[in-house]
Amino acid sequence: MVALPDISRAAPDVQAQLREQHAAMTRLVGQASSPPADRAAAYGDMGKLFIATEFYEAAERCFASARQLAPSDMRWPYYLAQVARLANDPAKAAGLFEQALALQPDHVPSLVWLAEMHLAQNRPADAKPLLVKAQSLAPREAAALYGQLPPLANATLPQGEWQSYDIAFEPPVYEGEKIVKPAKVTVLHNGVVTQHGELFLGPTQYRKLAAYPAKHPETGPVELQYHGDPVEFRNIWVRPLGRRDAES
Repeated sequence: MVALPDISRAAPDVQAQLREQHAAMTRLVGQASSPPADRAAAYGDMGKLFIATEFYEAAERCFASARQLAPSDMRWPYYLAQVARLANDPAKAAGLFEQALALQPDHVPSLVWLAEMHLAQNRPADAKPLLVKAQSLAPREAAALYGQLPPLANATLPQGEWQSYDIAFEPPVYEGEKIVKPAKVTVLHNGVVTQHGELFLGPTQYRKLAAYPAKHPETGPVELQYHGDPVEFRNIWVRPLGRRDAES
């Protein structure tokens, strides 16, 4: 069982969320009848919240516990690698990204981050083939949380057919300049759930996992990207989620 660390430096609302999530995790992992994958997921959700709130040592313990319960799930060495990266230990992070790739060789974020760790250690020759492979695989990563988490399934239709997205996004909640609640998203790609209530670790960027900024607008624009290829958009609808939507 992973104990709750000293969270006194966090804002009161953050402390409340951490305690609530930790209590839920404790209940689930304490049930011997719960499948190992479910207990691993509970540890993993707690670890992601610890990353978002910058309690990295506790996050590492959570992901390590998740990995013990579900050793074939590549998410846990991947998130352990992210913790090592945030701790400025590129050698350790590289080893963990390699372990994630041993479980899922075509995982584009791991390929890119492993290349980044090689570059941080002045090993460009080792980084180049990883980036070449990632570039060749990237088109298959539709509906990923860019640079953070692959989709649960590849629901992409053939080129030339209309693709559809349904996205339910909950923005991050701040108290002053402190994160109270990380952003969360659920995505349906062509009617298939590809992300389910996943937390954003921070703003998505190319080859960079940034921390949450000190400020974030309550609402923002919707941006459409073409990425150098001809593309068309149609039937775009935006509906703000009301209180009842958020609670359900």
